[in-house]
Amino acid sequence: STSMACERRWYYFLTASVTPYFGVLVFFLLLRLLWVWKARKLQTAGRAITLRSATVARHVVSLKCPTGKIMAAVGMLFSLGSFVVYVRETIRTAADPFLVERCGGLYSDGWFIVDVIFNMYFLAYFVLRFIAATDKVVFWIKVSTIIDFATVPPIIVSLALNQLWLGLRFLRAMRLLELPKLLETWKVVKSRKVLQTLEPMLSLVTLWLVGAGFIHLLENTGDPWEFGKDGSPYIHQDWNYFETLYMIAVTMSTVGYGDYFAITYLGRIFMIFFIVGGLALFASYVPAIVDYIGQRNKYAGIYKRVTKHHIVVCGHVTTTSMETFLQDFFHEDRVESGNTTVVFLDNDQPDPKMKSVLRYYTPEAEYYQGSALSSEDLGRVQLSSASACIILADKNSPDPDQEDSENLMRAVAVKNYLPNMRIIMQMLLQKNKRLLKSIPNFEPDKSDDVICVSEFKLSLIAQSCLCPGFSTLLANIVGIRSAPEQLPFSFSAGVEENWKDNYFQGSGHDFYPARLSPAFTGMTFPQVVEMCYTKWGLVLLGIETGHDGETKVHVNPSRADFVVTDGSKGFFLAQDKDDTESATYFTNEESFLKNAMRMTFTGKRQKFALNREDGTSSQNPAFVMMNPMVAATESGNVSGQNVEDLAAEVDVINLDDAGLDATRSYYQQNFVQFEDAVLKPTESVVHYGHIVVCVFGDENSTLIGLQNLLIPLRSVSLQPSEIKQVIIIGSESYLQREWPNIGQFNWVNVICGSALEKEDLFLASVNTCSMCVFLNAAGSKESGSSDVYLIDKECVLGTLTLKTMTFAQRSDNRGVVRGIDVPVLTDLGNDSNVQFLDQTDEDDPNASLFETQAFALGNAVSSSIVDSTVSSIYADSNAMTLLGMLLNLGGDSAGSTQDLYCRIVQKPLTEAPFNTFRGGSYGDMFVSVLQSDGFLCLGLYRRFQPQADSPLRRYVITSPRYEFRLKSDDLIFVLLPSPAEPEMSTIW
Repeated sequence: STSMACERRWYYFLTASVTPYFGVLVFFLLLRLLWVWKARKLQTAGRAITLRSATVARHVVSLKCPTGKIMAAVGMLFSLGSFVVYVRETIRTAADPFLVERCGGLYSDGWFIVDVIFNMYFLAYFVLRFIAATDKVVFWIKVSTIIDFATVPPIIVSLALNQLWLGLRFLRAMRLLELPKLLETWKVVKSRKVLQTLEPMLSLVTLWLVGAGFIHLLENTGDPWEFGKDGSPYIHQDWNYFETLYMIAVTMSTVGYGDYFAITYLGRIFMIFFIVGGLALFASYVPAIVDYIGQRNKYAGIYKRVTKHHIVVCGHVTTTSMETFLQDFFHEDRVESGNTTVVFLDNDQPDPKMKSVLRYYTPEAEYYQGSALSSEDLGRVQLSSASACIILADKNSPDPDQEDSENLMRAVAVKNYLPNMRIIMQMLLQKNKRLLKSIPNFEPDKSDDVICVSEFKLSLIAQSCLCPGFSTLLANIVGIRSAPEQLPFSFSAGVEENWKDNYFQGSGHDFYPARLSPAFTGMTFPQVVEMCYTKWGLVLLGIETGHDGETKVHVNPSRADFVVTDGSKGFFLAQDKDDTESATYFTNEESFLKNAMRMTFTGKRQKFALNREDGTSSQNPAFVMMNPMVAATESGNVSGQNVEDLAAEVDVINLDDAGLDATRSYYQQNFVQFEDAVLKPTESVVHYGHIVVCVFGDENSTLIGLQNLLIPLRSVSLQPSEIKQVIIIGSESYLQREWPNIGQFNWVNVICGSALEKEDLFLASVNTCSMCVFLNAAGSKESGSSDVYLIDKECVLGTLTLKTMTFAQRSDNRGVVRGIDVPVLTDLGNDSNVQFLDQTDEDDPNASLFETQAFALGNAVSSSIVDSTVSSIYADSNAMTLLGMLLNLGGDSAGSTQDLYCRIVQKPLTEAPFNTFRGGSYGDMFVSVLQSDGFLCLGLYRRFQPQADSPLRRYVITSPRYEFRLKSDDLIFVLLPSPAEPEMSTIW
């Protein structure tokens, strides 16, 4: 039959929905408003039954229990199924053309029977939810209740009349608004950002579907007051549902082609309200959706593993820290990084420079926006399958305490998410390391590692004061880098041309751990060192031994009974990772060399102070005071005093009354009041061979912990001649705050002033010092520029101020005349500022810190060195132990079971046992001093050949070639033998 073959009864269906809904709503409102005694009595009588039934119903429909989750999911699927049945009914065909109402044939229509089943489920689910509802009125006005009343009663009427009215069945599409909650309940989607974006997207789709349903109903039904006697409309449309979808889409997009438009009054009235409300919602939803989709594709997605391993890097990720880390991590010699992806997780989107770095390292590096404190974001980067989690710190943070607290919370979140996850963490202040004990499952003695930036950097600077150029040497050893194809800097004419080749050839030597071949078992440490050096050009720094799961690191061990055991690991200084494979796969067929090697040594390493074969006593290198004034003497810029006279005139501390700290690792004295340590301008005392420390800070600056600088300078491993006076220049307000932590150190004085004032530098006798250090306190909490290039302004200006100074020639001919000849070490917070330290160089402004002239000379140090060590620590957990031993960091970093007191010093080629190799080869010297004294040579500190008015400069050459020719004025970097349990008598 056709659509007009029966009487129009649309009002039956509409009445079946409206009457019960509003009737019950009015009833509930009357009960609540009137609240008469009978109502209270009725409520009291049925309370017991209601409570029992409500408890059961709440349990059944609750989304926290499986039955409730299943019923909600089934309800969603049935709602979508009912909407599909509705759309099918709107499609006109030649066999059954009708508009919104038809008669007969329902009981044989399979689609209708399916829809009836759906609605019976809706009815049952509605009853359960009604019983479970605490507030019936609130439940009655919910959107889900209105949908049920608009769709379920008309189906029941259709069964009774055998007549179908499409009516408001399209409202079932509104159940899509509940989809985000359902997906979250079933944990199909865990990302909160995805769920938040689904809501406007589904709202937009629902608006589109429901709007099309309304216009389809109104336009196809016609205006009721214009129906004919038979109930047929005079004016109506003949649209299916897809045509109305098209019309609504054209309307919402404001295109308005005009091929479809409303002709009924009700349809036009609806379009007026729809355009006003719908377009407003459309305009607000679309930009948010487009913006999210654009961001999600880049930074808000989920990491999908493309390599066997990946690590997560979070915390404070900057362009500099990212580039430094990636350059070192993905160096061709990092075999362990070849199949590893670095996944960065940071709160902010990457800036343009960072994007260019990411593009360069694609696909090895990926970036995701999120927080390490969110378990959801940790899941997005697949932390559960990561090899390690690296937490970087903001080295230029204006509030280091706050930065450390945030990183500690990140470590807590990571350990809470995965207790066994290995963490490599950076912290700014040494005093905050005590808080690590509060983190559950954090084990720094086992799998986890902590790098304290201030402790690391200040210890590095302290060792550089005792051994100039040490900072460059250690950075070259720890960080893996290759020489650039084009050298980025050069000196003026007249300077030797090969110095850059020497520096970069040396900087190519890097630190590599490698398993030692079983063929070395039973050999002594010097035997293995000599074999590795003479056969393969490898320098063995130390050995890791272990049994029963415990390992111990030995750096150049001095015990005569120390032999290599099976399964030991070596720490090598080599040009290439492949070079270390020779030591790993060294075969037993070559073991006959062991006997020859044993014959080379005569067991002379039983004591720290060793005797030469000729019976003469060789001066222990720990007694040698390495003063840059030696270079000044040889250059003719000061009087012609010999080296021995100059060293003898250096002020020496009296340690007769000195005590030791609780850990017996450094000297201290009775606490000295701040006022007693201040040097007054009226004092005319001239100091010699001392260390000047220029600190730029104020009352608002965070304390950088100067005790970390002084502890290595007062180490018990030093000789009395090596313990130098320290004069600190800085503002009184800042130094008074630092003083409670440094007042117990011997021979420390302060000058209340500024290193930008030449008078204060004169007062500190800077022209006769052995090293002048410029330090910047860790930012101001209240003031500071947002320009990262200005963070080093005081240090740079102070360095330039010193270089412009001139000094009168002293009657005793000690000291330098020009400020440019004063040995300087400048601490930088931003690597790019190294270009400002020397206006006479030819550095490329775009060159990295490690490629600059100031760094090659050992005149600059930066926090980025800490970032380059992270890769080494990830490759081998004992790398942090080795670093701690070389920097004399103590038990927290080196471990209480390690060989402490290992030291790198400088020895002039004019002293025994080196003086026999003037003009000889570096390799011959290496082997000879290793055999005679157990000294392990690591490199040279070589002078340029300057003109008469050129500055006094030396540059670092790390591990020169065997045949490299020595010069008489070379200084040798020597790693001294380290006793396992040093005694005061042997140390001294």
